[in-house]
Amino acid sequence: INIIEDEGLVKNAYNQGKYFRKSVKDLQFPTIKDCRGKGLLNAIEFHRGEAADKFVNNLISNGVLVKSTHKNTIRLSPPLTIKRKEMDIVLDKIHLSLY
Repeated sequence: INIIEDEGLVKNAYNQGKYFRKSVKDLQFPTIKDCRGKGLLNAIEFHRGEAADKFVNNLISNGVLVKSTHKNTIRLSPPLTIKRKEMDIVLDKIHLSLY
């Protein structure tokens, strides 16, 4: 608990998660139904399961480990220590994987 407090990991999770969700929503990609989460526990929901499956496969091919759940939703939970630069790399790979 001391490390979590000393390194500001709760605040980082809040800030990076908020940034992540806003960035995904700003993409306004037509196959994405919603992006939600709390802190760094996030989900991207698609209108159709097929779109989610394709996205998962594309992300994995691009080096991002994700898991689908409930057929049309994927979960992303990066480490609490993720920095903005690293989050931007993930967001770039998300954008690339949508096509």
